[in-house]
Amino acid sequence: MPSPARGWSASTFSNNTLFVFGGITWDIKNTIIATQETLSFTTQENKWKKHTPPPIGVSGWEAALFKKRYAMITGGVYRPDPESPMIWSDLTLVYDTQEDQWFQVEGVLPPGAVFNDPGVVIIGDTIYVLGAEGPGGSHYNYFLIGKIQPAKNIE
Repeated sequence: MPSPARGWSASTFSNNTLFVFGGITWDIKNTIIATQETLSFTTQENKWKKHTPPPIGVSGWEAALFKKRYAMITGGVYRPDPESPMIWSDLTLVYDTQEDQWFQVEGVLPPGAVFNDPGVVIIGDTIYVLGAEGPGGSHYNYFLIGKIQPAKNIE
């Protein structure tokens, strides 16, 4: 993978292309640095490419693909800057793999939780979030279910 080394990234696969989103790395002083990147690896060309970065640098999130095009990415933590405390995310961000564009789902999907390192699966128009780590190292026995209701302009 292109630099920097990273962990706790989200990933998904669409149209012979592997997508990797965000994650974290550490600098020489052992400070956590968000890798605010969107990368793809095309299996046919055996090549990496950079895309539009996510609006925030998140780690510990996970992605699932909706309608073979939209990477829905939920959970994780982020820091506005390296000195800030972690903010536990209840956001679901969406990356359009065809248009190289990010947007945020209104509200939370599924509602009611902040979580890190969840399992995420989409079946039809339903997103499932399973398990996760919570603030303070707690672990959740989540099984959250949300209905995906796309905007009218999303086919």
